Amino acid sequence: MSKLKKYDLFRDYDQKKDSDPFVPTAWFSNPYSLLDSMGIGFRENPTQVSYETLRLMAERDSIVSVVLGTICNLVQNFAHRPKHKYDIGFRVKHKYIDNKDYDDKTRRKIRKIEEWFQQCGQDKNPKRPNLYKFIKQIVTDRLTYDQICIEIVRRRDGKIHSLWHVPAYTCRIAYPNKGAVEERGTPPSVVTLSKEMQYVQILKNSIISEWKEADFIWDVANPRNTLYGFGYGYSELEKLMVTVTSHLWAEEWNRKNFSQGSSLKGVFNFKGPVSKEKLEDFRRQWMLQCAGVSNAHRQMFVNSDGLDFVPMAPPMSEMGFAEWIKYLTQIICASYNIAPEVCGFDISSGVYGGGTVVNVNEAKLEQSKDKFLRPLLHQLENIFNSPKIMGTLAPEYEFEFYGIDQQSEEKDIELRIKELQSFKTLNEIRLEEGLGPLDNGDIPLNPTYTGYLAQKKMAEQAEESAKLLQEQQGGATEGGEAESVRDEDAEMADVSSEDSDEDLQEDAFNKSIRDFIDSGAPMLTEEGLRRSLEELSVVWSEQELLKKGYKVDII
Repeated sequence: MSKLKKYDLFRDYDQKKDSDPFVPTAWFSNPYSLLDSMGIGFRENPTQVSYETLRLMAERDSIVSVVLGTICNLVQNFAHRPKHKYDIGFRVKHKYIDNKDYDDKTRRKIRKIEEWFQQCGQDKNPKRPNLYKFIKQIVTDRLTYDQICIEIVRRRDGKIHSLWHVPAYTCRIAYPNKGAVEERGTPPSVVTLSKEMQYVQILKNSIISEWKEADFIWDVANPRNTLYGFGYGYSELEKLMVTVTSHLWAEEWNRKNFSQGSSLKGVFNFKGPVSKEKLEDFRRQWMLQCAGVSNAHRQMFVNSDGLDFVPMAPPMSEMGFAEWIKYLTQIICASYNIAPEVCGFDISSGVYGGGTVVNVNEAKLEQSKDKFLRPLLHQLENIFNSPKIMGTLAPEYEFEFYGIDQQSEEKDIELRIKELQSFKTLNEIRLEEGLGPLDNGDIPLNPTYTGYLAQKKMAEQAEESAKLLQEQQGGATEGGEAESVRDEDAEMADVSSEDSDEDLQEDAFNKSIRDFIDSGAPMLTEEGLRRSLEELSVVWSEQELLKKGYKVDII
């Protein structure tokens, strides 16, 4: 491991000081227990179950392996960038800027950091596990040993280069150097963390690798609160040691019923006197014909006066076995805070009833998410956002898992409709969806509120109409006499105009008669007079001539 030149995790502290005065005075470990670790260079886990036993329990017990596999699969679904707003995954966001205010430079920076996390490093090394496999490894260690171990590989300038998973069962906490503070189990000071080795990797009780605090991540979810903890966690499998053993015994007992010819808990009682030779022959024949895998379910025939079997224990019923397995399944799932139905155990109708994650009751699934999935994701977020990783990669950004609280598109639309009908306006909803505003869209579509606005507008219109009608009625009362005078003047004007029209017509008629007489009408013949009168009648009809007092008789 090369020395850090430009980067130092503890650069804010004075490296020249040999000790840090800001340390507690309490005891955090039993000093006599530390004597067991002297000479080997590391502190051993104080558990009563070895790492190898925990590994075998996680791999070979059917219920535990299913529970661990289900949790790992659920967490692995977040190991990619979400493709749309209703998808789940991980993302990187700025701590102080809203995502709506990102500029192009910030978006490019975020995309680069997300690619770094997706490949768990700066370069695309095909031999290094990507984030999908990396999460599978560390979550398995977390659920099996309650211990997450990650090595941080740095460049020559001290910047972080890549992340590598280290098998948790091979890692230990280094034994502290001799000192009064370390003997009390007090957490090391920041000066000590920057100088001394804090973690080691062992193989057959020999140290093969060691790391300082800045180059290694050690994290537990269930820290021990005793003087014998030494920084190790308390695994769920360690709590389930008796339960898992009971399940293994129950499975073995059920297996023996099919592999052995007899599993009778009682005594054979022969009726009548039986010689010792016959008794030995019966015992030998029983062991040869009914015991062992090859003699399973074979019948045995006995020639004697009578044979009774006296049971010494009540028979184990099938219902009792199913209830026992059901109880053990519930205890194991409850220890990991997950519902049995989520893991495929339909305990309502049977232990292995074929339930799947798809048809699980949504309420139980949501409850399980809050109990086991959310704390586990928060633990991983804290690891990635620690000063050792994100603090050196991009301090102003943070890593988060997205979509654990995200609703489906149908539920989101239902929520939008409820918000729109209660307290949000249509333009506010459109703004959240990235759409432009609409005209007259600044009101919530609440039937009660819109009805109130409509009634208010109708009342205002009615008030305006009444006011206008009142003004019109007041003007008609005051100007009634003037209106009557105007009517009389109009009638007189109509009469005078009619008289003037009649005078004009009279003048035109007289002129036409004079013209007719001047044209020599008396000297016209009958034929000419008739044509002239016909031409005159084109302009003046006979009725008009009679009206004027003229009568034309043609002789």
